[in-house]
Amino acid sequence: KGQELVELKHLLGKHAYTFAKDDSELGCCDVIQHEIKIKPSAVPCFRRPYRVSPEVEKEVDKQLQTLLEQGVIEKVDYPQWSNPLLTVLKGVKKSQRHLNLQPSGLRIVVDYRHLNASSYRTHHRIILPTARELIDTIGKVKPKFFCSIDLLKGYWQMVIDESSRDCTAFAWRNSFY
Repeated sequence: KGQELVELKHLLGKHAYTFAKDDSELGCCDVIQHEIKIKPSAVPCFRRPYRVSPEVEKEVDKQLQTLLEQGVIEKVDYPQWSNPLLTVLKGVKKSQRHLNLQPSGLRIVVDYRHLNASSYRTHHRIILPTARELIDTIGKVKPKFFCSIDLLKGYWQMVIDESSRDCTAFAWRNSFY
């Protein structure tokens, strides 16, 4: 076990650049850009953010400022679309609410239901294996080790194609992002 631990540490050290120490080190996947194909009959959504308490407003302001600093979002002037912004409590699943668990924070979310209904599904371009297929593959290989990796905010690390950015806009206070 000692030699395996040394090899594992060497492997992790060799690829340390792929791991973020915290939220400030989010990466960017620029291998492919996500393009949203809008249906010709679609009418742009232009809705206000959902109402929140003053305490929640402060937290949203803080999170949006962090996203701006990280380059995840950018301010825009006159978008044709404005999807509503809302907040959800992190760490409490709907099925667990009866347990009176304490939330672990606040997550800002953009409600893209109208955008989803107004666009073509393009997921056929990327076909991911099912859980069953992954388990079967792992079973055939019979690895010594198996681990899972939690990809921190991976959906923020995908680049939106320039032609699709307008339809992903949202409003907060007196600004559009």
